[in-house]
Amino acid sequence: MRADDLGHWDVIILGGGLAGLTLARQLLLETEATVLLVDRRDHIPGPHQKVGESLVQLGGYYLSKVLQIEEHLFTRHFLKYNLRFHWPTPERDNASIEDYSVSFIRTLSNIPTFQLDRNLLEAHLLERNSADERFRCVLGARKIDVEL
Repeated sequence: MRADDLGHWDVIILGGGLAGLTLARQLLLETEATVLLVDRRDHIPGPHQKVGESLVQLGGYYLSKVLQIEEHLFTRHFLKYNLRFHWPTPERDNASIEDYSVSFIRTLSNIPTFQLDRNLLEAHLLERNSADERFRCVLGARKIDVEL
């Protein structure tokens, strides 16, 4: 595939994983740039389930507010309530979770956090990006020639 075949693009992103899809989304929201996303895979997300992500407040804020996908997160992913740390308690048998010591933020945050299904998230980001006429995704690209 030659870059000439694809026309002119302001930004070309190589890789359609979470980083590439979120970068494309942010560029589409905050700039007037045209964005070409190129991935060697034939499908995004790929056919195998990815291990999910457990977000903390910063990641939750970025996806919810900056990338404007809060409704998707609330309806398709698991809401979680801050970080919790568990460890064995000395002088207990620690045979069950009730025996473990725990530490957590005592007040709930006003910034929601989520346990993500990566495949659902990537599919949603691709769908949202593809709805913008300034975005194009090329899948199955094994070799590209680019002239700057």
